[in-house]
Amino acid sequence: MARKIKFALAMKDGVEVHNIEELRKNFDSEKIVEYFLSGKLTEWLEDRYYDDEAEKISALDKNSPDLLKKICDALNAEYIDTELDKAINLRLNEKKNFLSTKTSDKSIIDNAAITALNQEDLAYLLDADESTIYLCGESFRIPIRVENKKYIGILGTPKIIIKADSWREIKNKNIIFVNVDLADNLKEPKYNATNTPTLKNSSSNITTNSVPKITTPPKPKFLPIHELKRILADSYFPPLLPIIHHKEKDYGDLWHIRGDQFHFIDERFKKIGDRDKEIALRLICKGRYNENDLVRIGVIILDINSRAFRLYAKKTDDKFWGFALTKDSLCLKGLYIFSRENFIIPYGNIKEVQVTGLGNLKIIFYKNKTETTEIIWDLKNSDKYTFEQLQKYLVEVKKYYSPDYDKLYIEEEK
Repeated sequence: MARKIKFALAMKDGVEVHNIEELRKNFDSEKIVEYFLSGKLTEWLEDRYYDDEAEKISALDKNSPDLLKKICDALNAEYIDTELDKAINLRLNEKKNFLSTKTSDKSIIDNAAITALNQEDLAYLLDADESTIYLCGESFRIPIRVENKKYIGILGTPKIIIKADSWREIKNKNIIFVNVDLADNLKEPKYNATNTPTLKNSSSNITTNSVPKITTPPKPKFLPIHELKRILADSYFPPLLPIIHHKEKDYGDLWHIRGDQFHFIDERFKKIGDRDKEIALRLICKGRYNENDLVRIGVIILDINSRAFRLYAKKTDDKFWGFALTKDSLCLKGLYIFSRENFIIPYGNIKEVQVTGLGNLKIIFYKNKTETTEIIWDLKNSDKYTFEQLQKYLVEVKKYYSPDYDKLYIEEEK
């Protein structure tokens, strides 16, 4: 079968882009619209198995008045209004440069556009009606009159100054604070059996506990990637692969590659090209996630020239298997070597995680609101300690998520 030759997209000044990261970095609005209208953009995406982006681009109406913005949204590329004042673009670059000096966390730097370093930045983001705003600074004045906002402190805990009389007033405005320094009287109290207020029934001598009814706010769709990486580092995760050294602002490499149990670590397996990364990520996550959605991905590459591969593998793609921790789910390909199961298990669906006596990982999760099922993850070239660390991570992150039965995916070996 002849191999299709993939074409590159030419951007401004003749720069050719071969993957989506290069496209975002060298984004040329005029050229991108031209490629969209000709159909080349969709073909370029499909050739590289960017299936999610290709589907979104194909669904766009070429007559849409804000076509460029929708294309940018579909490609997760930065959208810059051609009429936007140059000072705003300059400020965005200043914020990116500042954040880059404080952290190497790409998820923080990529959110520079919705990050306030001072009160002026905050005012601009509020005027732009951003629903989530990251705060990086010593203190900020938050207007109580602006409703339905979420403020998240990063690289520290900024002090919040807000003209509110109680936490109820803040809650009624649907204003949410995360990782900030808020006055005690503005923090929502947590009630339990030991601190519930006690009232005496006026019609009898019986003492009863009366607890105000508190509506639990909905859990977020996903935590920020940098927060998930912190939880992973706190679990001290020495993977299938090299140990992560837990350093401040450094949570280890995103990709961990190794050989199979028959060949262990070999120079051939320490390097992996962009093409193989795309295939491995697509197979493990069924094309549902891109690299920006990952917390950690562990890929084991089988040697296609080995006798074991020739005996057990059914197709070349079977050389890739492993796991991925994403922004909201655990993805697995192969519960043991050469098996072909695929699972995408949302964190919120996980009921229990156990390390078995044989050193395997047992995951019990909800298939629907009432039924559970379980899988046994067996990696013979791993050890019990490895899975104990993964167990800690999953047990911790599942607290922050609600079940998502639509996202659950089960493909068992036939």
